[in-house]
Amino acid sequence: MSYEADYEQGVELFNKKNYNEAEEAFDKVLAVKEDHYQALYNLGLTCLYLKKFDKAKDVFKKAMQINQTDSDLFYNLGLVFHQENEFAKAIENYKKALSLNEKDQSAMYNLSLAYKQNKKFDKAINFISKVIALDPANKDYHLSKGIIYHEMRNEEGKNEYLDFAIEAFDDVIKLDAENEVALKELVFCHSRRGHIDGTIENCEKLLAKDNENCELRTLLAFAYFSNKEYKKAISEFLKIKDSKNPPEDIDLNLAFAYDKNGEKVEAKKYYKQFMENKPNHFASQQLKVYFEDNLDEKTA
Repeated sequence: MSYEADYEQGVELFNKKNYNEAEEAFDKVLAVKEDHYQALYNLGLTCLYLKKFDKAKDVFKKAMQINQTDSDLFYNLGLVFHQENEFAKAIENYKKALSLNEKDQSAMYNLSLAYKQNKKFDKAINFISKVIALDPANKDYHLSKGIIYHEMRNEEGKNEYLDFAIEAFDDVIKLDAENEVALKELVFCHSRRGHIDGTIENCEKLLAKDNENCELRTLLAFAYFSNKEYKKAISEFLKIKDSKNPPEDIDLNLAFAYDKNGEKVEAKKYYKQFMENKPNHFASQQLKVYFEDNLDEKTA
C-alpha cells in the first residue's frame, strides 16, 4: 500500500473516531515521507484526542517547521498546552493563531478561558466580549462571560461583578429559556446579591424540573422567609424535612417560620424537637434558657 493510501485510510479512521488505528496509519505515512504536512497535522490532532500530549506537541512542532502560516496548527498546539494546564503556553499559541486569523472564534473563546484559569480576568472578559460581538447568538459565549464575572466576584469580593454576571446569564436565558446551568448561576448570583425576587423566580423554574434538589429548595425557603411569605417558607421547609437527608437544623428553621407566622404551638413543637435531637447545639442551649425563664414566670 502506498503512503497516500495509508494517509487516506488514516483520514477515514479518524473520521470514524478510530483514533488508535488512525495513529498507526499516519505513522506509516511519516515513516515513508516524514515531511507529509497533512499527515503530521492529523497525527497531532489524533494524539490530542488520545491524550498523548507529549507526542502531539512533538508532531505539531515538526509541522510548524514546514508551515508557519496555518492558524489551526497553533490553535491545536494551544489546546494541548491547555489540556496540560500550561496556561501561559496555551495563551501564547492561541494568540499566534489569532495573529494569523483575527476572526478565529475558537481561538478567541479558548484564549478567554485560558486567561480566566490564569486569573487574568480583565483579559478574559476582553476576549469573551470580542467573540460575543462576532457571534451574539452563541449561548455558550454568554454563559462563559457570566462564569468569568462570577469568579471575579469570588476572587476580588466586588459585588458589582455579580450584576454583570446576572446580565450575562440573562442573555443565555433569552437564547435558551431552559438552560439549567444559567438558571443555577442566576439563583446563586441573585441570592448572594440579596435579590429575593430573582432568587425565587429561578429556584421555582429549576425545582419544576428537579423536585428533589434540597439545596435549591433551601434557598427558595429562605428567600420566601426573607420576603415575609412565611406560609410558603413553611411549605418548603416541610418538603425538605421529608427528604432523604434533611439538614440538621431543619426543625429550627421550621420553628422560626411558624413563629414568624404567629403559629406558636407549632413553633414550640419544632423548637422542642430541635432541642431533643441536638441538645449540645448552641441554639438548643439558648432555647433551653428561654423556655426555663418562661416557665419560671408562669410559676411565679
